[in-house]
Amino acid sequence: PRPAGIIHIDGDAGLGKSYLVETFRRTLERRSGPPLLWVEAPCDQTLQRSVNAFESALREYFHQTAAASKEENHVRFDDTFDWLLYRLPEGEAALRRELEEARAIVAALAGIRWEGSLYDRLHPKDRFSRTLAAITSWIRAESLLAPVVIHLEDAQWADIDTQRAVQAIGGLCAAGAPIAVLCSARYRDDGAPFRIELAPDVRCAEIALGPLSHEPAGRIADNAAGRRLP
Repeated sequence: PRPAGIIHIDGDAGLGKSYLVETFRRTLERRSGPPLLWVEAPCDQTLQRSVNAFESALREYFHQTAAASKEENHVRFDDTFDWLLYRLPEGEAALRRELEEARAIVAALAGIRWEGSLYDRLHPKDRFSRTLAAITSWIRAESLLAPVVIHLEDAQWADIDTQRAVQAIGGLCAAGAPIAVLCSARYRDDGAPFRIELAPDVRCAEIALGPLSHEPAGRIADNAAGRRLP
């Protein structure tokens, strides 16, 4: 698979960014060929916590739910984490060690913490660098097994640390990993599109959505309904 890089989807609220992304996802999932990993990483306007979008993504990836007990969620985390390690190619022993050393950090991002863990013992500055490395290692590991698509939803609200994580993942794209990052975002208040600063060797594409005329709007409505609407 070819590296896709970063794809910016720009448009004001209500212009179909979510519809476009969901249609793209369904198209990919219906195609023949190897499966892919789709990662939903929604940004939050009010919760500007460090790497918040990836915390949400990891909670979903590790099957964490509020309805489950702490022990149940921990078992789900361990099972999923161990399955990822097991599936890594034999030649990736170094990456396997990186992930194993980052287990407590990844767990903390997914909402699982325990007293005296590596995450709690780290100095805040070291904690962030190790967190960034853990996210990058996770995505790199998955990209060795299948193409990865990360949807950074409402990217205009991405906290600075989430943006730095995307920059690090962009480095994986530039190195040839089969990864695409979809950044769907509204325009800034001054009308400029939202952008995350990336290295020049990261492939980028842009899709700008504007208001639809009557005819294409009708086609979308027909599509959604599964039939021709009057």
